[in-house]
Amino acid sequence: MRDMCDPVKQQEGKVRQLATVSVFTMLAIAGLCRAVEGRELVLNYQDPHGATLLLAIVPNAGDIPDWLGATTATGAGNKVSEFALSPSGTSGIDEKLSRYVLELPSQATDKMDHVAPVEIGPENGPRVEIQPIDGSLRPMPQCGSESVGRDPCKVSNLANEVVATALQQTRGGANDFADLLSSKNLVMDDRAAKRVIVTLDDQDVVEHTDFVGLVRGRDESLPAPDAVSAFVVRMNADGGLSIVERRAEAVDPNAIKFEYEGNP
Repeated sequence: MRDMCDPVKQQEGKVRQLATVSVFTMLAIAGLCRAVEGRELVLNYQDPHGATLLLAIVPNAGDIPDWLGATTATGAGNKVSEFALSPSGTSGIDEKLSRYVLELPSQATDKMDHVAPVEIGPENGPRVEIQPIDGSLRPMPQCGSESVGRDPCKVSNLANEVVATALQQTRGGANDFADLLSSKNLVMDDRAAKRVIVTLDDQDVVEHTDFVGLVRGRDESLPAPDAVSAFVVRMNADGGLSIVERRAEAVDPNAIKFEYEGNP
C-alpha cells in the first residue's frame, strides 16, 4: 500500500506497465493515498439527525440558555452529555420541528424540574426543540443512515462530539456566528441544500467541521436561486469559527490522456 503512495514507486510502475490503466484506477489509488492523511465524512449520510441538530445549534449558539452551554456539554469529568431524538412527543410528518432530549449529570438536573424546552433554528427552516432529562440514554440505539424516520435514537458519537464543540461558542455570551457573518458581508442561506462535512485526521480525531450551504455572500452571484455558495462556515476543534471557500474542482476532459495516446 505504501509503495502505491510513493511517487518513485508510482513512476516505476508506469514504466513496467504494459496494459492501459483506466482513469478510474488512478483516481482510486489517489484516494487511498489521501486516506493516510485524513478523511472527510458527510454527517448527513452518517447521522442525518445529528446533522439536523448541528445545523440548528451552530448559527444560534450565542443565544442558547446556560443549561445548554459549554459547561453543561462537557458534563461531569470526561463524560460528554448525550443528545437523542426525543423518545416521546415526536412531531408529525408535516411538522418541521424535531424534538431532542439532552442527558445531563444528575447533579445538574436537581433544579431543572421547571426548565422549559428551548426551541432553536432558522425562522424559515428546520427547527429543533431540546429538553434536559436526567435519565440514561444508553439503552437507545444510535442514529444512523438507516434511522431516517422518527424512531427514538441517540445521535452518533461523532455528531455528539461536534455538538459539544459547537456549544463552546456560548462562552461569555458572545454571538461569534453573527459577528462572523457581519464582518464577511454574508447572510444566512435558506434555499441551498446543506451538508455537514467532518474532517478527521489519520487517528480519527476531528480536525474541523465545514457547514456547506449555510451562508452565502450578500451580493454573491450564483447560477440558480438554490445553488450552493462557495463560502463555507468552518468550525475548528476549539469551537472557533471562520469562513473558507470550497469550490468544486473543474475537470477538463480534453486534458485527460491515456498512456497509449502518447504526447500531443
